[in-house]
Amino acid sequence: MRREVNGPIFQVAILALSLTACTDDFERRPPDVHSHVESYYLPELTPPRIDLLFVIDDTTAMTLWQSKLRAFPAVVDAMLGTIYTGQPSVRIAVTTDGTLRRSSLVDGAFISDAGDFGGPHIVNYRGALHEALLSLMDVGATRQGPSRLFAAAEGALANDFARLDAYLAVVTIAAADDASPGGAGDYAASLKGTRDDPTSMIVSGIYTPGLPRLDELHTQFPNRSEVTPIGSMDWSEAFDLLAQVHKTTLGIACVQKPLDLDPETPGDQFDCAMEYFLDGRTQALPYCGKTLPCWELVDEPAACFEPEAHYAMKVHGFGDPYHPAISGQCVVK
Repeated sequence: MRREVNGPIFQVAILALSLTACTDDFERRPPDVHSHVESYYLPELTPPRIDLLFVIDDTTAMTLWQSKLRAFPAVVDAMLGTIYTGQPSVRIAVTTDGTLRRSSLVDGAFISDAGDFGGPHIVNYRGALHEALLSLMDVGATRQGPSRLFAAAEGALANDFARLDAYLAVVTIAAADDASPGGAGDYAASLKGTRDDPTSMIVSGIYTPGLPRLDELHTQFPNRSEVTPIGSMDWSEAFDLLAQVHKTTLGIACVQKPLDLDPETPGDQFDCAMEYFLDGRTQALPYCGKTLPCWELVDEPAACFEPEAHYAMKVHGFGDPYHPAISGQCVVK
């Protein structure tokens, strides 16, 4: 005969066991932490595009400065790496008379060195960049007569050299003033007319200040021009403004630090899911450890001012500091 066990004593026993189980579970649980999910997003940061046009005086007035001119390509090469923390997508052209100079080391009418997100740079020159640039910039100082620098710059920019989506720097190296027909203001307007955004270009001169026409041209570009004396020991000063413009356009992604799920274990134990979008695909992006690409957080209170968001999110493995678009979520306090 079957007996049903459902009386009051059994019910009390079941309740006691239930309370015991709940008590044990409560004791094993960690203290409550109020948390929520924070979404992070870093927009694509591509290697900058910079086009450099060197307009060089090749008259006999430049005889005294030939050794400095030949040393300048190595300075240009070093400055590009210093300013941009890695090689940008760059084009470099040289002119003395409006035509773009050519060299056996360069395939085409200008140097091209382009790359993207850690992939190989595609170049059109042989040897090191400074060697190819020297082959274009070693123009000599044998020509008699006036130097028509403004007309040379205008003619060079009429070619397919400068890209509209690139920053343009026109660097004039001269020992004598310009003698182009027409006014300096007209040539300044012509140079600005090559850009959709006139502020996306600078003019930099390496010459003796006080040459009237060259001085006048540079005054036509307020906050976008600089002059380095040709007698200066350091011609790299001609790139100071380019460096300043670049630094002011770079931002830092300041975020709140995710919750450390296990503070007792050394290192950060984050609950995050990050991904990047590249070549039409979305791929997982791990926290930095053993593999690249990866992301990490760096405590930078000097750059990130908010009390709760003073960590800078940085991405590695795509050709630092550049990266594709990054998005994801983390559990934070």
